Amino acid sequence: MNSLGLPWKMINTFYPELSGVYKGRGYTREEIQKLLEYSNDIQTDFIILAQNSGGLRIGAWDDLKWGNVFPIYQIEDQFKIELEKDEIGKVVCAAIIIHQGTAFEYTALISIEAWEKLQEYKKLWTKKQQRPPTNKDPLLVTRFANMIPLTSSAIRARIGKLVEKAGLRSPLTEGNRRHEVPATHGLRRYWDKIMMNTKMKKGTLAALVTKEYLMGHSGIVKTDKNYFWADIQDQVPDYLQAMPELIITNEFRLQHKIENQEQRLKNFENNELQLQDMKEQLAELIAKVQRLDKYSKKTEIQN
Repeated sequence: MNSLGLPWKMINTFYPELSGVYKGRGYTREEIQKLLEYSNDIQTDFIILAQNSGGLRIGAWDDLKWGNVFPIYQIEDQFKIELEKDEIGKVVCAAIIIHQGTAFEYTALISIEAWEKLQEYKKLWTKKQQRPPTNKDPLLVTRFANMIPLTSSAIRARIGKLVEKAGLRSPLTEGNRRHEVPATHGLRRYWDKIMMNTKMKKGTLAALVTKEYLMGHSGIVKTDKNYFWADIQDQVPDYLQAMPELIITNEFRLQHKIENQEQRLKNFENNELQLQDMKEQLAELIAKVQRLDKYSKKTEIQN
């Protein structure tokens, strides 16, 4: 049978325009809270909190090791990955190196809430294995007995079941192929919405480029990858501005708010002390000028 060349472009003009835009949304905080409520293990809790606060894709979990996750310390106005000897820093958030050693490697930031949940999981891991994890040990495992790494497909299935268990998903209606909230990607969408709505210290364009990097994208335009680069520590201040909205549990949100208020009070008290010192120094300078002025006038009279 001979093949006939048909003018498909012309034929397609007779059909309605197809829309490739998927009108879905991310989770709300209340929906994520419900996922945590129905979760029955620390490992799943950490996965949810890390994904929603780090904007992680589901594939980011593949081949993750303990050495890929590390805390970010704050010492006064500086942020550090490692502390020097005798330095005391406060952990304010954490970072995860995704797809390490590949062309797609990038570093994401996760909340202090997710980091502390990881510390709980680490205690369980250490208890089960009777030793602390090394940097080369798999971060997530299917069972502690065999230490087989947990795959992204297994995590997707786990969260999918959890969504149904929590009553957050009803059967698809006729004509719909997708749910309104993607089971795993809905957590990434929540992060993206919060980051977009948070006013950053940087300019709007620089903040958008930073957000794209934290999502694992190359930037807004192709040249961003070549001409716009910042260490992960440089991105922490903007991330900390958004972090209060990325914290999910009410208890942790309240705790974080109290700690911030206490820090502000401490800063205010320090500023008051600095102001008092400045006033005392100014008073000493004024007294010195007055003494010099008296001495100068006395000399003039004697002459």
